[in-house]
Amino acid sequence: MTATTALSRFVALHEGAAIPDGALGLARTAFIDVMATTLAGAAEPVGREVTAWVRDAGGALQDEHRAGRARQRDHGARAPV
Repeated sequence: MTATTALSRFVALHEGAAIPDGALGLARTAFIDVMATTLAGAAEPVGREVTAWVRDAGGALQDEHRAGRARQRDHGARAPV
């Protein structure tokens, strides 16, 4: 069993109510931190360099709801996952 399969099964079969409030709070904080730094970094020079690299690697403007792709929000580039 791959790590992805094991993690997916754990998440799918785990009772959400059994997760301690402290762990949920830490997870929320971590998620918000990642999203905030990602959005802030996209506007920085290094963020533009990463966007250019993604486009050079084959990223293209695509439908936002298409599965299997990661998207840089402000620039419209997508990279194959």
